[in-house]
Amino acid sequence: MVAKTAVLGIIALLTAGTAVGIMAVNGFGPFGFVSFNVQGTNAMSISITNFYLNLGNLTPGKIGNYTANGSMTVNTTGNYTFYLLHVNILKKVFDQFNVTLTIKNSTSTISVKLFLNKGGISLMKEMVGLSKGTYSITLFLSYKVGSPSKSISANNLAFIGVHPSGERENNENKEVAQTESENESD
Repeated sequence: MVAKTAVLGIIALLTAGTAVGIMAVNGFGPFGFVSFNVQGTNAMSISITNFYLNLGNLTPGKIGNYTANGSMTVNTTGNYTFYLLHVNILKKVFDQFNVTLTIKNSTSTISVKLFLNKGGISLMKEMVGLSKGTYSITLFLSYKVGSPSKSISANNLAFIGVHPSGERENNENKEVAQTESENESD
């Protein structure tokens, strides 16, 4: 008799739990959400001034240039990879999208060139060796707008990134494969 009562009690609890779950789906339930980013103690880290470029209203065939200045602090000597982001979107808008970064400190100047050329050769990432220290960066962008099939807008679209070499290589390979398959389906 006790076992039968226990089984009935468990069934009642499961039924009540299911009812609470259904109520949560129907408007009762979570209403507080949190977002955060914790910086780990990565030995190879870099601090960089973000570049915010506003190219304004673009029209097909428009050719333009943009220059911006910033700085970067490298905390550990090593190899760093600079790369273009959101390549699939950039290829839909621009026939040419060329970025040159001139990275200088008191002892050296390094030039990083990244470019997209619709129908031609593209270089979407480049690895450079950087010593510990603070660098000034000049970003020079030249572009030619293509003829996109539909209107496209972007607000603060990340287009360039940097990370210690090897840290994101597997993710980058997946992103390149995904971009290639998206381009084939366009």
